[in-house]
Amino acid sequence: MQETEPMASSSRFLFSLCLLFMKVLALAKAQQPADQPVMLLYKDSVGKGNYTTNSTYQANLNQLLTSIYTNTDVAEALSIKTCEETIGNNLLKFR
Repeated sequence: MQETEPMASSSRFLFSLCLLFMKVLALAKAQQPADQPVMLLYKDSVGKGNYTTNSTYQANLNQLLTSIYTNTDVAEALSIKTCEETIGNNLLKFR
């Protein structure tokens, strides 16, 4: 029976975790209608802002959220290369 190094084992675990996270995001995006953004992080706070209808604040907020959504490629941001770099640089360590 061959023993693996603790770092190699945790690297594989982290890589698997990254792949799982990417699959969950891809699934969430695939289930959304094309005209609606995927709202995973701020879904519970949508519609609860303290602003009046058609205010400057509402317009700026809508513009910001649309910009973030349209300018972010989830597949590129969470690519396998990113996971490999994270593992390679030992940014996350499991002990």
